[in-house]
Amino acid sequence: MRVSQLKNSLFTGIAVVSLQLFCVSALHAQSLGANLALTGPGAGADGSGFSNTKLVRDGDTGTYTQASGTSNQRVSVKWSSAVNFNTVVLRESGNNVSSWQLVDNDTGAQLASGTTIGSARTVNVGNASTKKINLIVNGSSPLRIAEIEVYSGGSNVSSSSSSSSTAGSSSSAAAGNASVNLSGSAAGGSANLSWSVSGNINAIEVYQDTDSNPAGRVRIASLGAGERNYTATGLNSGTPYWFWVKYRNSSNNTWSDSNAISVTPTGSGGGNSSSSSSTGGGGTPGNLLSCQQANTVQGFASLGGGTTGGAGGNSITVSNGTQLVAALATKKNNTSPLRIYVNGTITEGNSGGAKQFDIKDMENVSILGVGNNGVFDGIGLNIVRANNVIVRNVKIRYNRIGQKDGISIDGTSRNVWIDHNEIHNSLDVHKDYYDELVSGKGNIDNITISYNYLHSSWKTSLWGSSDSNNFDRRVTFHHNYFENVNSRLPLFRFGQAHVYNNYYKNVLDTGINSRMGARIRIDNNYFENVKNPIVSFYSSQIGYWHTAGNVFQSVTWQEYPSDGIIAGPNVGSTVNYNPPYNYSLMSANDARAHVLVNAGVGKVSNCL
Repeated sequence: MRVSQLKNSLFTGIAVVSLQLFCVSALHAQSLGANLALTGPGAGADGSGFSNTKLVRDGDTGTYTQASGTSNQRVSVKWSSAVNFNTVVLRESGNNVSSWQLVDNDTGAQLASGTTIGSARTVNVGNASTKKINLIVNGSSPLRIAEIEVYSGGSNVSSSSSSSSTAGSSSSAAAGNASVNLSGSAAGGSANLSWSVSGNINAIEVYQDTDSNPAGRVRIASLGAGERNYTATGLNSGTPYWFWVKYRNSSNNTWSDSNAISVTPTGSGGGNSSSSSSTGGGGTPGNLLSCQQANTVQGFASLGGGTTGGAGGNSITVSNGTQLVAALATKKNNTSPLRIYVNGTITEGNSGGAKQFDIKDMENVSILGVGNNGVFDGIGLNIVRANNVIVRNVKIRYNRIGQKDGISIDGTSRNVWIDHNEIHNSLDVHKDYYDELVSGKGNIDNITISYNYLHSSWKTSLWGSSDSNNFDRRVTFHHNYFENVNSRLPLFRFGQAHVYNNYYKNVLDTGINSRMGARIRIDNNYFENVKNPIVSFYSSQIGYWHTAGNVFQSVTWQEYPSDGIIAGPNVGSTVNYNPPYNYSLMSANDARAHVLVNAGVGKVSNCL
C-alpha cells in the first residue's frame, strides 16, 4: 500500500472512530442529562482514605483521586440540599477495585454494589434523593477513582463493565425473569426449607408468618444468591407456619416472592420458653450472672453469625480520649479483632479535639470498661457502617456534642451488642438540652441492648429518626433497667423489636411507643409507676404490639386521641409477632429482682 493510501485509510478510520465516539457521547448526554456532580446545588466532594477528592467531580476522566489503603475506602459527592437522581456512572483509573458499594449517606441505605468498576460502570439506582452519596471500595493498591457522575435522566442505561450490581441494574445482568420454587419439611421444633431457582437472582430473603397472608410476615434470614437451603428454628411443635423466599431478579433488580408453603413442626424442641429462669442469658433471680451466662449474646445480635466484637484479638488499654482515638485509628483497613479497655475518665478536654468517638467503617471491635473506671463524661460513641461491635461495662453521661447521644448506631451497621452499661443525663434541664441515651437509625440490623441501667433522661431510646426512615431494622431489648425517664422506651419506627424482662420505674410520659407499622413483641416486663406504658403516638401511621406476661404496678393510662392510641387499661395484642430466635423468659416479678442485681456497670468486670 502506498503512503498516500495508508494516510487516507488511517484518516478514514480515525474519522469513523471519532464519529462513533461523538454519537455515543451525544446519546449519553441526551439520555442522562446534566451531570449533577458538577451542576447540583453546592456540589462538592469529600472522602475517608482518599486524597484530592475534588477530582472525582472535575469532569476530567484523566485525573483521579487515590486511596491510601485498600479496604473500605470512601469517596463521596455531596450537595448543599438533596438532589433527585436515578443513575450513577463510576469511572476507575486502572482495574484494581474488587468490590464496591454506593450508599445514601443521609439514610445509610445501600443503593448498589458490585465487583469491578473499570473505565466506566453505569448503575441505575432507581429513584434516589440525598444530600450525599458515598462510594466505598475495596481492592488492591493503588485504588484510583477518576469520576463519580450523577444523573437524573433516562433509565435505559447499560454498563460497559462486566460485574453485576446487587441493587442498581447493569447490562451484565442476564435477560429474562427468574423464579423460585420453595418446598419444606417438618422437624422437631424447626422447618427445613429448600428451593430451586430458574434464571439469575442476586439476593435471597426468607420470611415467616403464622398465616398465609404475607402482610405482617417477618424476615428471618438474608442469604447469598447461591444458597438453596435454610432451617427455621425455635418453632412451636404442632403450630402451622407459613414461609416464603423473596428473591431479587438480576435482570431488573426487582423483588418477587416464591410460592408460599406451610410447615407444621412435630416432635420435641423449639418454641419460646416461659420458664422462671434461663440458660445462657437469664440467670437466677437475685443472683449475679455467671460469666458463661453474661458472655452469651441473646436476641437479634445472636443472628447473622453472632456478635463477638474483638474476642480473640489484641487488646489495648486507654485512659484518655486521645489514646482512644489512636486505638480506633488502628482499626481502619484492619479486620483483625481488637479489644479496647477503658480505664479512666474520658472527656472532650482530653480527647485532642474529638467531639465523639467514631467506630466507623470498621468491624470486630470491643469497647470494654475496666471495673467501674471506664467513664465517658460529656462525650459519646458513634457507630456507623460498622459490623460486629460490642460496648460493655462503661458509664456514659451528659453528652451534648457530636451526635449528642450516649451511643448512636447508624448507616448499615450489623451485629452490635450494647451490654451492662450505665447511660444517663439529667431531668433537671429543659427536655431538649440533651438527646438520646442510646439510639439507632438507617439500615441497621441484628442489634441487642441488654442489662443496661438507663436513667435520668427526657429522651431515652429512639429507633428510626423520622417517619421516612423506613428500614426493617431489628432490635432486642432485654433485662434493662429504665428509671426516672420521660419517654422513648423505646420509640420504635418501622422494623421489628423484642422487649422482654425489662424493669421500668418512674416513667413520666410514655413508655414503649410503636410507630409507622413497627411490630414489637413485649414479654414479661415489669412496669412500676409508669404513665402510658405502651402506646402508638405522634406518627402518621400506628405501630403494633404483641403482649404477654407483663406486670403493670401503679400505672396510669391516659388517652390523647389527637396523639394516637394507648394499649390499656385492658392490654391486648394488635399483631401476632414471634422473633426468629430461641429465648427463655423469667416471670415479670423475677425479672424485676434479677435486673436490680445485674443491670449496669461493675457486674461483669471479671468476665471481660
